[in-house]
Amino acid sequence: MRLSRRNIISIDVESNGLYGQPFCVGAVDMDWGGRVLREYVGRCPIDEVEDDWVKANVLPKIEGIEESHKDLADLEVGFRSWFARRVESYVRNGIKPIILVDVGFPVDHAFLYGMFHSIRRTSPGIIELLSPYPLYDLAPILAGAGLDPDVDRARFSSELRSSAPMDPHHPLTDATMSALCLVRTIRMLEDRHDTVHPVR
Repeated sequence: MRLSRRNIISIDVESNGLYGQPFCVGAVDMDWGGRVLREYVGRCPIDEVEDDWVKANVLPKIEGIEESHKDLADLEVGFRSWFARRVESYVRNGIKPIILVDVGFPVDHAFLYGMFHSIRRTSPGIIELLSPYPLYDLAPILAGAGLDPDVDRARFSSELRSSAPMDPHHPLTDATMSALCLVRTIRMLEDRHDTVHPVR
């Protein structure tokens, strides 16, 4: 399946450590030219952030995101609604977007599983229609392209946009960087094989 020229729905979740409660989600719907068509950001309260890395690196970046949902279940409902609208809009037009995370296990995978698991009995048809299959992960795609899977996402994505690197650890920024990194990686592979697909 060719990945180039397909729109990307990129998702990033922040949680209380790798196995703690998710509390903030960012996502972008981006076209192949790197233009963000739609975006989502949501946050719910959390009793206490115990993870020192999250305290130092994530909380300062998301101070401006208000708590838009009353709890995790409400955040799952809010994001599921946005995600469903985006996917359905593509399905109606016979388009299969790329659903992307970056190093999805365990944080992003856990959130997405919880988001659909909560409606498994009441809406099985929705799960089948909207499940992110296949769920692409940026890190192994980078490795498959012969790149360092830990490459600096901010710098790597900035070379596509010819702009200053974005500041990581805000979920909306991270989702944007992931999508841009995917576009750049696929273009590099196409250049390597003389199958370049220019920006629309």
